[in-house]
Amino acid sequence: MEITNTSKLTIILQYRNRYDFACRWLEFAYNNNCLFDIYVADGSINQLLKKYIKKNKIHLKLNIKYVKTEFDSSFNIYCKKLLKALKSIETPYVILADDDDFYNFNNIQKCVDRLETDKSLVTCGGQTAHFKILDGNIAGKKIHFDKCDKFYFKNASKLENIKRYLTFHEGIYYNVHRTEDFKNAWIINTKYKLSPRMSELFIELYIFTCGKIEVLPFITYFRQYNHPHVNSSAMSNDFIDEMLKFDWHKEINSIFNIISKKIAKSEKIKPEAVKEDLFFNYKVFLRPWIINNIDLEGKSSDVIQSRKLMIKNGLKYGNLKYFYQFLSILKSYLNHFLFLRKTAFKESQIISDFLRNYKN
Repeated sequence: MEITNTSKLTIILQYRNRYDFACRWLEFAYNNNCLFDIYVADGSINQLLKKYIKKNKIHLKLNIKYVKTEFDSSFNIYCKKLLKALKSIETPYVILADDDDFYNFNNIQKCVDRLETDKSLVTCGGQTAHFKILDGNIAGKKIHFDKCDKFYFKNASKLENIKRYLTFHEGIYYNVHRTEDFKNAWIINTKYKLSPRMSELFIELYIFTCGKIEVLPFITYFRQYNHPHVNSSAMSNDFIDEMLKFDWHKEINSIFNIISKKIAKSEKIKPEAVKEDLFFNYKVFLRPWIINNIDLEGKSSDVIQSRKLMIKNGLKYGNLKYFYQFLSILKSYLNHFLFLRKTAFKESQIISDFLRNYKN
């Protein structure tokens, strides 16, 4: 039985061995009358999900196109799977879906409507709500939600919008995109064989260079966090680990070369100046990621040292910086009078006398 469908949006459901999550996602779409086309990109080691769809007759209510590809044993294979999906869909708009996340389909339709009415927009999304199941992974009675407010990219300058994106980490990856722009981004990404984290960064930056961005005030995307299962694109969720394993310095230069040339052409400025701005703001972008990935749990000496350093820098550069300065001076005096006088008074006295009498 075929469903009569006039949808202008395809949801690409990325699937890689998280069977329970994928079944939950499809059940949610079924229960909430999802009217969009659904392209199931199955990169798992088996066809269990295909059997589930057929057995539960989900395809009778949802407009599903199921495509089995080779196993996502590497990120390059995953990218080819996604590019194959983007080349085959026929709707003018597309959105990616991880199998552990949810969309508000009514609000997603509003994003499609905005793209339909304003041709200068290249992507449209809403707000994000993060949720954690406290008493389970797939389901539970205790669910905690955190809303992550996004701001707006209203600047006429694409470069200024990118700088805002890098400063405030307001991602657009899970927005509704114009299919042609999103596909072109993935074609370039696959050509350069970028690593997982760099791929997402490049895709978002590329979309920024294509036109205007719309952020709507209501929640469109519900993102689950803090469960032990690896995500559908096989990211490690260990930012520092990724920094060490991949040639990020090469990749980021390749990305910024592409983006700076595109921006320079449209905004009539030198690519070198754009690239310098991008590098400066990317350092701002990296700081929270690095800090959040410092392991502060446990009792090992390196973890204890990390905790001390975090507390120290929090005091040193935060609202209590004058209190920190007072403690530092007090520590210096105590160290001098209680320890140096007993152990190395003569050695320190030589330095002290010299500095007190030295004239520059």
